[in-house]
Amino acid sequence: MEVQCACVEIPELRLQIITRREQTDTSVPLAVIEEDRPAAQVLELNAAARDAGLRTGLSYTLAQSLLPELHAHTVTDTEIAHCRSDIRDRLYAFSPGVEAWERIQGVFWLDTQGTGRLWSSPQAWASEVYSALDACGYSARITLGFSRFGTYVLARTMKERAGIRAVNTADEEQRAVDHAPVTCLPLSLRSRKRLRKLGITSMHAFLSLPAPDVSARFDRSARELHSFACKETPVPVQNHVPEVPVTTRIHLPDLTNSEQVMRFLEDPLQQLVLSVMNRGLLVRSVELTLHDEHDGRHHTELIPSAPSCDVKMLIKLIRMRLEADRIGSRLEQADMLLQTVRSDSRTQDLFDKGAEPGTKRAVAFALIRAEFGNASVRRIALQDSHLPEEKFAFFDAHNATDIPVLAYGYVDQSAAGPVRRVFLEPVPCDPRELFSSADILLGPVRYAPRWWIGGSGRTYYILGHGEIPEYWCFTDGPSWWLQGLVQ
Repeated sequence: MEVQCACVEIPELRLQIITRREQTDTSVPLAVIEEDRPAAQVLELNAAARDAGLRTGLSYTLAQSLLPELHAHTVTDTEIAHCRSDIRDRLYAFSPGVEAWERIQGVFWLDTQGTGRLWSSPQAWASEVYSALDACGYSARITLGFSRFGTYVLARTMKERAGIRAVNTADEEQRAVDHAPVTCLPLSLRSRKRLRKLGITSMHAFLSLPAPDVSARFDRSARELHSFACKETPVPVQNHVPEVPVTTRIHLPDLTNSEQVMRFLEDPLQQLVLSVMNRGLLVRSVELTLHDEHDGRHHTELIPSAPSCDVKMLIKLIRMRLEADRIGSRLEQADMLLQTVRSDSRTQDLFDKGAEPGTKRAVAFALIRAEFGNASVRRIALQDSHLPEEKFAFFDAHNATDIPVLAYGYVDQSAAGPVRRVFLEPVPCDPRELFSSADILLGPVRYAPRWWIGGSGRTYYILGHGEIPEYWCFTDGPSWWLQGLVQ
């Protein structure tokens, strides 16, 4: 069976950036620090520094006191982005499908299907990839396998800092993953400690945990890694398709109102949209930055109901936002940037065959966002949590599909029972006022959320008059909190 994908890991990417930039000898102890200050944390160390006894996580001051000859440097986000782009471009010479993992800066996946027509074997293909990266000064681990997660674990468990590793079957890959230590995953220190307490050391034990338990007991990073590894249907390599920004700068002769500004923006916007259409793209959003006479900047982003090239709608959204913001200073300059996405056949069908059901709703939400801000349209989603205030969360809704259509109808109030209205956050309260004006209808009820990490318990009460409940409160020791109201 032919391998499906390859993982290319550039271990300690930031350290390799410094090595290439400074042209230092491998015998010189090097460290990557978080920022240029004495208390900055050490993020990465080369072999010379590790052999001298240093470890990541130390402060720069402590590390230098232990090893005075230590050379420390910082790496900017711009340098990392440029390096990742450089590596990705070089990998495109060997595969049309290249995916850069956003979670870890030095991990890339390549689609290997079809390479057998150009190379004698997958190993021969991997050798050429390795040689190309090595010629540019990058040390790389390259693994050949059948899934993105599997090949990543194979790379992380290689003993060598650089080299090639391959498996012949999907079963062989799965066995290697099952026996891998869970420490090879990029988990937080808190999650690692919790796994040790639970006696979970292997990847098989971690992936065998039920998803709801992982959601309840671990942080977001661990939840996402567990979900990524446990997908029943492996997702193929997601090829990088860059979004092309289109921008222009417009001179404004000391304008003071929105109508004057719009007269100067309409023509440049039409020209930008025409340029977008000629490239076969669609406008995903419009970013507008206005510069006033006091060197102030007013930045705003307009998001249409769906990616499109509808100039009239974009102009309407910009006009509504400008009228709502009411900028009083004289404006001297405007920068307009169009974020774009590639058009697909489904999106094009919307223009050819007419609007889909729900388009009017999406347009209405876009108009509301334009007038009241992008955070004005939100959706609520249930969360898997033990604490009442964490059982739901709000998210910005930029697409109509994010918001379900509710069916409204008559509700028989006489048949309705008590409803607990949960506050977004518990509100501090005075127990003397509560207990003097209401009776205890239920409680005390002891509740111990997050007991496995030593979380403090809560004692709940429901207060009211007669048999009618009114207040839902709790104490966590010295403090009292109002969790919600009972209606």
